[in-house]
Amino acid sequence: MVIIIYSNAQVKDFAKTKEQEEQIEKNCQQPTTNSLKNDACITANATSSNTAQKISLNTATLEELLTLPGIGEAKAKDIIEYRKSNGNFKTIEDIMKIPGIGESVFAKIKDYLTI
Repeated sequence: MVIIIYSNAQVKDFAKTKEQEEQIEKNCQQPTTNSLKNDACITANATSSNTAQKISLNTATLEELLTLPGIGEAKAKDIIEYRKSNGNFKTIEDIMKIPGIGESVFAKIKDYLTI
């Protein structure tokens, strides 16, 4: 999440501030050698829940699993280990068989998952 807190001067000159935000967003999408570099760039993979961007429980890498909300490194490794030990997931709900992933975590991530 990115929270922008404007100064009084920025509020007074909001048009200029908005242009700066648009330039930062443009740099995130198409970085150049002189682009402003920061950690505020958000990619479509991390924010989109459409079918093309869903993460497959049966093929996802550790890095891909870490993009899921509420899934840290330990749970991501548990997902991969479950897959190795038990074979592919049959449904996305099967992820709740992993210790520490209950209904509340599943509710946060279900829109990002596919099998």
